[in-house]
Amino acid sequence: MQTLNIPLEKRDYCAHYFRAMMLCTQQYWPSQYAYCEPERHAWDQCEIKNKIDDAKEYERELRLRRRRLRKEEVAAKLNSTEKEISNNEE
Repeated sequence: MQTLNIPLEKRDYCAHYFRAMMLCTQQYWPSQYAYCEPERHAWDQCEIKNKIDDAKEYERELRLRRRRLRKEEVAAKLNSTEKEISNNEE
């Protein structure tokens, strides 16, 4: 990506769309807005989808972490209850 001169902040999942947009911009310099709209649209859509996927992955990880903590709490309560029962039986 260094050889393609892609800026660091653009080096993500959608870098190939960004590169296509930049090539189009260089090719049609004076009127790139008219000719390069499909490339810009594809890059924008990829960026939006990437952000949505990141948010979904974050929410999934958060749900899994909360679930694991709930299971650990239940297991800790069961262990403490079993210890109390065994202490009372002695």
